[in-house]
Amino acid sequence: MVADIGHTHDLLVAVDNSWLSPYFQQPLKFGVDLVVESTTKYLNGHDDVMGGAVLTNDAALGDRRHSSICGRRGTQSSTAGCCCAVEDAGRPDDRHQAMRWPLRVFWRGIRASSGVYYPGLAEHPGHAVALRQMRGSGGMVSFEIAVIATQPAVSRRTRLFRLASGFGGV
Repeated sequence: MVADIGHTHDLLVAVDNSWLSPYFQQPLKFGVDLVVESTTKYLNGHDDVMGGAVLTNDAALGDRRHSSICGRRGTQSSTAGCCCAVEDAGRPDDRHQAMRWPLRVFWRGIRASSGVYYPGLAEHPGHAVALRQMRGSGGMVSFEIAVIATQPAVSRRTRLFRLASGFGGV
């Protein structure tokens, strides 16, 4: 629907798909013109490589984008640094979303929590859309703490919080 609206106004439609990766969602199948993927995140899997990709189904748009970034074909790795080798990539598979059910039960049991937000859960407002366009919901989960005074205590007592430079490092 978003792609249709953009195209009605002669706009290119771009999507950042880093939170799901092409493993779980492929926006090009839904009419999106450009998809941005952070290969540092789920595709690398262990956050020790910096990288990204811009994808399109339109050969002319791809050639135009490539020449504006690289100058000419084959020069991207020499101007942007090393590329991630296939064997360096992680596996952004169903393990990323395997924790959704234990987390849902955990947060429902804590009175301070006012909501768990994850498109794979039936109560999420975007669940129907997720079922139509995604083959999985990924590993990104967010939640709210209803009582502001309890937020510091929840943070201090939670041992799962960890500073990381990328999704793969968590």
